[in-house]
Amino acid sequence: MTVDQYVFGEVVHTNAIKPGDLIFSTEGGSKVHHQSIEWLKGTKVPEEGIDHVGVYVGDGMVAHSSHNNKDVGPDGGVFIEKLEGSRFTTIVGIRRIKELSEERFLVTIPPERFDLRIESDIAEEVVRLMGYDKVPVTSLVVDGFTPIKNGTYDAMIRARNALAALGFSEIFTYVFRKEGQVQVANPTAEGVRFLRDNLSAGMREALVFNARNAPLLGLDEILMFEIGTVFFSAEKESIHISVGATVTKNMKQSKREERIAEILALADKALEDAFGKKLSWEKDGNVWERNLPLLETVDGGYESLISTQGLPPYRAISSYPFILRDIALWSNNTLSQEEILNIIRMEAGPLLVHDRLFDVFTKENDGARKTSYAFNLVFQAYDRTLSDAEINEIMAHLAGVLAAKGLEVR
Repeated sequence: MTVDQYVFGEVVHTNAIKPGDLIFSTEGGSKVHHQSIEWLKGTKVPEEGIDHVGVYVGDGMVAHSSHNNKDVGPDGGVFIEKLEGSRFTTIVGIRRIKELSEERFLVTIPPERFDLRIESDIAEEVVRLMGYDKVPVTSLVVDGFTPIKNGTYDAMIRARNALAALGFSEIFTYVFRKEGQVQVANPTAEGVRFLRDNLSAGMREALVFNARNAPLLGLDEILMFEIGTVFFSAEKESIHISVGATVTKNMKQSKREERIAEILALADKALEDAFGKKLSWEKDGNVWERNLPLLETVDGGYESLISTQGLPPYRAISSYPFILRDIALWSNNTLSQEEILNIIRMEAGPLLVHDRLFDVFTKENDGARKTSYAFNLVFQAYDRTLSDAEINEIMAHLAGVLAAKGLEVR
């Protein structure tokens, strides 16, 4: 900024200096600048360079800020002293901020807005506050430019659409790993010094993590995919796609494996339809991976993204753990399943964040026909960790209310 002030200001001779004029000097410090960086990028300043600026305040006095001003405090600060005999021993120029005749706006940037530095930043901020819809549409100048279709981007969109339509969720895992083929010179965290050479490891960790939270989401199956870059050497990298699935529902292991294989086969079929060719995968249990396929033919257009209209508004996920409880009861069929759920939701209160019917059957005993309902109840708070005692109290209250409604809690 000091260099830009020098470039922007009008030249002032020593005998014409006035209060408010800027005095520039160089003391050969570690941050000497020799050209403008922002205002008129590349504009040269005197050969000696500039590393300090002060404001002339009159009567031969100059005000300046420096860490070297120990008379102000241990950390330095703003100091006013005689120009003669000050640190301004090598003055490279005196400048006066230009006076402009035309009417202009003065914009004062709040000190906490470090992102606002140049005129383009100010323009963008004004447009953001006004609304981008207020900016008139203007056609680009035709200069003979011919756009080229990005096949990789098109492939990403097609893969995302195909898998999202099956209920898969996209994930983004950490690119730094404990093992790999490309080591990072300056790792961002201890113990992860390598760039990933596959997506499968991160996918497998994500499946385990999300399976632990399946009750909170009310899911029996976790379906995920990732598209990302993997690194085989400093000069060789590739974009891969990985699909993974796991079944959290209580069932035999053989049935679980059969269902996972079926899910991944459906994903494979959807991607084959999207890309118009048969695909081969590196398969490792419930995680499959391969390089991102490209289309055999390029038609010059892109597949439209799936519409996101109708999605519920975003709500932050609680950082506190949830508690899962089950409740099973007999009903003499005077109350419907939905009516029973409404009673549970009302009486459990705001800590009940998810409920799900996971078992139902009807049985006839001594001429009486009864139906058994079993529900998963998930409790969680946004401001604290819940205790077992707190949830036990809620469950006891629920049991009492349901019993009063003629239901037998098992």
